Amino acid sequence: MKSTVSVILIGVGITAISMIGNTSKGSYSAYHVSSIQLNTGGSPSARTGAPGEATCTSCHNGSVLDGNAGINSLTLTAGGTEYVPDAVNTMQLTFNDASTKNGFQLVALNAADEMAGSLAVSDATNTKFVASAFFDREYITHTSNGTSLSTWTFDWSAPASGDVTFYVATNKTNANGENGGDVVYVSEHTFTAPSTANLLNDETSTPSFNVGYQPETNQLFLDFTVNQTEELSLNITDLKGKSVHFEQLGNFVPGDYSNKVRLNELAQGIYSVTLFMNNKPFSGKIYVQ
Repeated sequence: MKSTVSVILIGVGITAISMIGNTSKGSYSAYHVSSIQLNTGGSPSARTGAPGEATCTSCHNGSVLDGNAGINSLTLTAGGTEYVPDAVNTMQLTFNDASTKNGFQLVALNAADEMAGSLAVSDATNTKFVASAFFDREYITHTSNGTSLSTWTFDWSAPASGDVTFYVATNKTNANGENGGDVVYVSEHTFTAPSTANLLNDETSTPSFNVGYQPETNQLFLDFTVNQTEELSLNITDLKGKSVHFEQLGNFVPGDYSNKVRLNELAQGIYSVTLFMNNKPFSGKIYVQ
């Protein structure tokens, strides 16, 4: 009896091997090697080099190098290394040794090597979300379009406290359609919550934010407090992280505000509403029926 066994090596540029033979004798009499592009659309989960995980070399034959010395740069778009607790923090990964075709994957873990907060897509064209049920972890990785880039952005809903380490693996491919000759860089990036002293000092200046939705008029109701003159913007995303409404609201002087924002027609679902005050995010959710 003859059977076909397919062995698939996964990555940005990979090879599939199909072998045909007599399984009753435990040997194969023929094989066929073909070059395919299976995972240019994103890495499978658990390839960041985080504790317990593999790296891109599970699929790509190549070197694994240290990406901490400026090769992989992960930053908060608001600046600094202190995240905003219990809020959406927009982040940017920059790969500084990129080629014409690149890949990446990252994960955020706490001191116990457990998922810290949650990750969400902010650019569905170039990035996507994957998860590992085995590790109970979430990841952001590239899409097919995203392999032409060297900078990617995403959103991270931070936890209430604690140091968080992002484990990042980037892949510099030689774009030859095969799984050999690529270079993988791994790095770790730690972000901290504001200290207790800073939180106490900032307690009186933390803006408040509430959001509501009126379906009859298709309007958002925004209640917020501004403690210093700030530039405000509004972003609404669906559960896949796709932005469905973005608006610059302008400069606001200190005071309490109740603003209405008219929206385009939204499909039924749950949406995340983020108000940025000088690039600091304040978030809420609405449900459109």
